[in-house]
Amino acid sequence: MDEWLLFAERNGAGLKRVIKAIRVRPTHSNIIFPGPGIGGCCLPKDGGLGVWAYRHILDWDDEIFKVTSLVIDINDTRALHIPQLVRDAMRNMGEPIAAVDIKVHDPYVEV
Repeated sequence: MDEWLLFAERNGAGLKRVIKAIRVRPTHSNIIFPGPGIGGCCLPKDGGLGVWAYRHILDWDDEIFKVTSLVIDINDTRALHIPQLVRDAMRNMGEPIAAVDIKVHDPYVEV
């Protein structure tokens, strides 16, 4: 999702439009709007528990969880992209960042 979000941003397609298009497909009609951390609470909790159990309960020490660990890292750092976007927008508008009053938008409410 992180890669597709960046793709959408760089090509002028808002993520809401992308998700709306994905929801047209019946098998994907229940997709929810991701927050700053893409995977929600299940990805770090379930993926992290699986990796931990594999190593510490089952005593395996090989590296089969390369993708899971990478995805958890991406999810954990995804929220850092939001302040970067705000910073860049403020700079482009010539506004001092210290003077910004940020209002949080609820992604579940249509604007």
